[in-house]
Amino acid sequence: MTDRYDTSGNPEGQFQPGTNDQVLLNVLGIVDPEEMDAIELELLEELTESVLNEVSEEQTITIGDLCEWHRR
Repeated sequence: MTDRYDTSGNPEGQFQPGTNDQVLLNVLGIVDPEEMDAIELELLEELTESVLNEVSEEQTITIGDLCEWHRR
């Protein structure tokens, strides 16, 4: 039986060299887990602020909206 969570061979399952499998492969070449956490938090805060400024109270949020936010 195949493990549906097995990501071996996929980019999502690869780690940055020299990180002892602590940091996923990334285009920035970051190898420090704390630095990666800080950058991810900063980017999430920026996205959250952006989304909150784009969405109105009356707006119906669609699957397309969620996919776009995830992509960003």
